[in-house]
Amino acid sequence: MLSLNFAEIDILTSLRGHRRVDHINDDMPINRDVHVTPPAAASSESLPTESVEVSVVIPCLNEAKSLEFCIRKARSAFESADIRGEVVVADNGSTDGSVEIATALGARVIQVKNKGYGAALTGGIAAARGEFIIMGDGDDSYDFSAVPEFVRKWREGYDVVMGNRFRGEIKTGAMPWSHKYIGNPGFTALINLFFRTGFGDCLCGMRGFARAAYDRLDLQCAGMEWAPEFDIEAALADLRMTEIPIVLWPDKRGRPPHLRRFIDGWLTLRFILSKAAETFSTRWMAAQKPHASRSFLPKVNSERTDGE
Repeated sequence: MLSLNFAEIDILTSLRGHRRVDHINDDMPINRDVHVTPPAAASSESLPTESVEVSVVIPCLNEAKSLEFCIRKARSAFESADIRGEVVVADNGSTDGSVEIATALGARVIQVKNKGYGAALTGGIAAARGEFIIMGDGDDSYDFSAVPEFVRKWREGYDVVMGNRFRGEIKTGAMPWSHKYIGNPGFTALINLFFRTGFGDCLCGMRGFARAAYDRLDLQCAGMEWAPEFDIEAALADLRMTEIPIVLWPDKRGRPPHLRRFIDGWLTLRFILSKAAETFSTRWMAAQKPHASRSFLPKVNSERTDGE
């Protein structure tokens, strides 16, 4: 395993002109068809494209205090479980040295100029080379040591493997009470009411999915609404889904959160309701045709609630 301390990272930080970075243009649409220019130079983690089995994608905006922990845990998980993997850091304009830290630790860095959580994920996923992709935040609140558990479920045949913090453990101080008792349970109930995902933690930021399944989804959101959009589109596509318990830890970011509690909460609620109205309207119109099914709800797949 690559071993670097912060002193060595500081030396590499001075060599900014030599870092390996892919770019996504400002005017690029935020959707599944986004393309990334292949890098010309090899990094310390370079693997032939066909040999990458799993990609860990980490959206990043000024995560210098925590990013090292995430990358090291992911790479250690690859090594311990004999997984052919890569770490992709989708940087959204960091100015605190996050890019240099990621590069020094062997991650592939993708510069995503379109701003937002969903935009960063879209860019990182587009650049990922693995057949299975696991995403998680760069603040070390999600433990990438759990990567093998996600991969095991994928190898069992699931398209989507969702982490569930409520079935696992939420450490003291890891989640505000309003998110734990109101926001997350409320949004999860609302999504399941309309779309029957079967998930118990629809807004969990750590999840895995097969590349082939992801390419079937039409994800457009650039902000925090990306997560519920993914849940909804996956349910509508009738993907084979499951969830596993995970632990949520207090983050190490050392800065205010990017999440805007009330604004992003309102945008998420508006998105879910508008998507429900759009879906039900389309299904209602289709049901008016002769011999059409009268069911407006997505069918329930019992596999969606499978777990440990």
